[in-house]
Amino acid sequence: MMEDGVLRAEDIALLTDWANAAVATFLRIGAAMATLPAFGDLIIPLRIRLALSLALSAAMKS
Repeated sequence: MMEDGVLRAEDIALLTDWANAAVATFLRIGAAMATLPAFGDLIIPLRIRLALSLALSAAMKS
């Protein structure tokens, strides 16, 4: 991937594509979590909902 500590254009394009896919997956999971009755309530703290969305997104990407 790296040659002499320099990223090639193909590597940067691959990382950009991966980051875009990861962000899109996180946004979709987060939106779905917000519409679920149990997770959309204010009873569950925002950090817990965020961590759960990140965990589900990571599970979907792997």
